[in-house]
Amino acid sequence: MKKYILLFIILSLPIIVAFSQEDKQDLEKRLSEIYNTDQSIRKSLGEINSKYAGKAELKEKMDSVISQMLEIDKENQQFISTMLDSDGWPSGLSFEGNMAIFMVIQHGGPDYMNKYASVVEEEYTKGNIIPSLYAIFRDRILMYADKFQIYGSQIVNGYVWPIEDPENVDIRRKEMDLSPMEEYLKLFGNTAIWDKKITIEDIKAKMRH
Repeated sequence: MKKYILLFIILSLPIIVAFSQEDKQDLEKRLSEIYNTDQSIRKSLGEINSKYAGKAELKEKMDSVISQMLEIDKENQQFISTMLDSDGWPSGLSFEGNMAIFMVIQHGGPDYMNKYASVVEEEYTKGNIIPSLYAIFRDRILMYADKFQIYGSQIVNGYVWPIEDPENVDIRRKEMDLSPMEEYLKLFGNTAIWDKKITIEDIKAKMRH
């Protein structure tokens, strides 16, 4: 019996060492690549939207970049899932390394976000995720669940998704290092409407039309 136990330990050891020694530098390099691809493809979307706004080519150009983005996101999600499911969130990462993991989860859609929500919360409490990004993460999960958001970060079809206790939202935003709602909405020009009377059902109905 001792032989089998010893053999199991020997066979298991290279796997454990291989993952933990995926040399910090190699892991940081891979996460840096993930962060850059995640951000650059989204930057491209913004640039195309600005360049072709109001032009006939806009939809075709946007569809092409969105297709690329979905492929990049899928590959990034597979890597991050494998890492988190097998070894958890690595400790001692650089700011960019932590942001790479967070951004992939943030852009993963409701199921993916919910799967790792508790992990994100834990890393936030450790200081590995900055407050403003965690606030956006919380709001997005609540929005996906058809619930009131807390910090007012989510805008859908030109409307601010309904906010819990809107009168005190700026107090909560300040606690999370977010600018006041008035300043935030200026970033969207005249395209974002904050109607405090609008309901979640109202916005969902607008999305269907």
